[in-house]
Formats: sequence, C-alpha cells, structure tokens
Amino acid sequence: MKKLMNATVALGLLLVSSSAAAAVCVEVDEERDNLAPAERQATKTMVEQALEGEDLNVARDNCTTTYTIYSLRLGNSVTANISGPEGSRTQKAHSLEELPETYNQITRALISGEEGQNAGVDRHNVTKKQSAPRRVLADNIYYLRLGYGLVAGGDIGNGPAFGFGWRYELDQFGIDISGFNFMFDNTDADDGLNWSLLRLGGLYFFDPVNNSTPYAGAALSYGWTGLSEEVATNDYNFYSGNGLQGELTAGYEFLRASTIRMFVEANAVLPFYTVDRTFNDDEDSKYAPTFTVSIGLGYDPDPNPVIEVYD
Repeated sequence: MKKLMNATVALGLLLVSSSAAAAVCVEVDEERDNLAPAERQATKTMVEQALEGEDLNVARDNCTTTYTIYSLRLGNSVTANISGPEGSRTQKAHSLEELPETYNQITRALISGEEGQNAGVDRHNVTKKQSAPRRVLADNIYYLRLGYGLVAGGDIGNGPAFGFGWRYELDQFGIDISGFNFMFDNTDADDGLNWSLLRLGGLYFFDPVNNSTPYAGAALSYGWTGLSEEVATNDYNFYSGNGLQGELTAGYEFLRASTIRMFVEANAVLPFYTVDRTFNDDEDSKYAPTFTVSIGLGYDPDPNPVIEVYD
C-alpha cells in the first residue's frame, strides 16, 4: 500500500513538473513600450488571455517560453507588437480602445502561423476599421473623343472617328460606357462606315496612383458596319451587317489627380458577324474590322473626397 501511495505521489509530481515545464510567460519590453503603467499591465493580461485561448498554459514564473510585447502610441493610434519562438507580428490599432482586439488577432495569427490581411480575425475580435474600412468614391468622368480610323475588309475606308461616354474610375480599375461611336469615310469613295450604338467595357490602369498611366481595356458593343469594294471603274459591290462586336483598347491617360482628364487611345473593333453583299442575289460576305486612334477630353463635375465610414 505504501509503495502504491509513493508511486501516486511521484506521478503527481511528474505531471506538475511537466505542466510547469510547458508553461509560457508574457513580458513587456518597457524600454520600447510607451503606454501608461496601468495600460501596460492591462495589455499584458489581454495577451495572456489570448494565449490561454490558444490552449497554452500561461504562468507568471518558471516558464520555458516567453512572449515579448510592446505598444507604441502615436496620436490616437497604437501599434501592437508581439514576438516569440514562432516569429513576430505587428499591427496598428486605430485607437487605444481597439488594442484588445488587435493583440488578440496578432497573438492568434502568431501561434497558428496564419498569414494575410485577415490573419487571426474572427467574429469576436474584428475592429471597427476592419468591419468598415476606408473607401474612396470613384471619379465620374464624362468625355468626348475625336480621332481618325479605317474600316478594313474591302477597299480601305478611312476618315474621322468620334464618340462620347462616361468613365467610372477607381485607382486601378474603371468602367467605360459610351454610345454613338462613329467612324466614317468622308472621301468621295465613301468606302467604309462603323457605328457602335452602345459600348460596355472595363479598363485596367497599370500605374494606379500616378498622375499619368498607361491602360488597357476590353468591351462589348452593338453596332453596324458597311463597306464598298470597287470591282470595275465606277462599279462597286456594297456590304453591310450588324450585331455584337468585341473591342480591345490601349491608351494613356493624363491628369488623373485633377478634375479633368486627357487620354490618347487606340481601339480595335472586332465584329462577331460578317458583312454581306447587298443589292445582289449572289452570296458573298466579308469580315470587316475597324481600327481607330483618338484623343479624348473628360471632366468630373462633382469630384469626391476620401471619406471614412467609421467613427
């Protein structure tokens, strides 16, 4: 019986020793931390609770692992820092009141090894800024463009091209909606015409925060194409067709930091239809793409400032 009791006591001491050996501690780097003493102690307690939430045994002494924290307050914001055997994490809290959620996030992310913008975030520790981030209202640009183009497929028809539209621009992406885009041959030959009734497209700006940037885009439009082909002196075949068209765009936009815009743009209209010969019973069709180069001027009549949607 005495041997059994001794074995039980020894096992208990072994378990206690093992538990103590696995304990972790939290220390504050007071040389870097600039919070008030009471705030510093509260922060330490919050991190200890976060570690306990990750199923770690937290103690105040006899620790084998130590996590070091410090907080840097600058104005209203506080930058939280934690380091341990797994590495280190840093994150800014918008205010001192958000410091508990911020430390909870970076502690959970450090222990789990999770990476990314939302590392360590759950439904209970999300901050106001994360739930309602800063947003900027996009620029509303109304524009006119004028240039020159050609219709291929028969005798090359070339002449002026023009149109008007609206762009809704974020920093890197934009929406382009335009209508009544014309390109027509204004010579005596009258060899070609393309007309887009409605055009819906998207733009990608390669240097989103710069005042000037190249861009590329793609669009879908509905339009009509006509062309002629001279088969003998003063003898022409005429072709026409209408339907959906794919459009590819490459350009360069200027003055993006102002309420006005200037851009230079090359555009290719690639119809999903062929143009058929008219005024003749013979079946004959051609593919007739249109190419234009134009200069555009735009204006934002109601520019929007950056707004914050949280307190």
